[in-house]
Amino acid sequence: SIGIPSILVGHVGEERDSVAREFGQFLFKPWQTVKEMRSISLARQAHNMLEILQYPRLGMQFDTEHVFLHGNSRGAMVQFPFLAMAKERGVDVTFAMPVAPCFAEGLGKETMEELRGTPGKEISNVARLAVRNLFNMTGTGASTVNLSPKSLLYELAHADSLMNGDAGRFAPQTPHDQNMLILAYESDLAGQKDKWQDLYLNHPNVHVRGVPGAHLSIADKRTKALVMRTFDA
Repeated sequence: SIGIPSILVGHVGEERDSVAREFGQFLFKPWQTVKEMRSISLARQAHNMLEILQYPRLGMQFDTEHVFLHGNSRGAMVQFPFLAMAKERGVDVTFAMPVAPCFAEGLGKETMEELRGTPGKEISNVARLAVRNLFNMTGTGASTVNLSPKSLLYELAHADSLMNGDAGRFAPQTPHDQNMLILAYESDLAGQKDKWQDLYLNHPNVHVRGVPGAHLSIADKRTKALVMRTFDA
């Protein structure tokens, strides 16, 4: 809505189909589904995004050599392998803005201790968000929920790639001169703001900005407004 031509990329398994067709495919070709689920990773998602950019017809509509990146949560995490691979694929990421990337360090005993207080904070955060964004969320938020059996199954398959620390392992491979703003919520313990700051100490153009809120503050209209102002600038 600010005039930047954009491509919205979904995650593996998000495509919708009839329940009967999804069930039939799993029943008659279970090996194909299992193989695809086992190959899910942040790196694969980043590879898919780069492949989409290099699709021949896109060159007629988009500048596929200079791009902006934006994504929330899982969409933020996949930006780190994307940045690691982009230059060798001829793509210059002019600016990247990951919002609330999770697990710079993989889920372990220490991380579980840190996450102990998260559910309570998120519950209170959801209540505040519901009041502040009631009309916005009723209109557009409901339509983004995908309850198809395939989607739910694939969401479970994504869990390991999100919690194993891959996002943080790719971070050091970010080009040294990369321009990036990482938005991290102060009460989002899965966001591990301090760990992202440590990973990018030697990247002068990468800034980790802490803002009030917990993980689900992604849905807050104030977050959307901040993203719009940043890209507009």
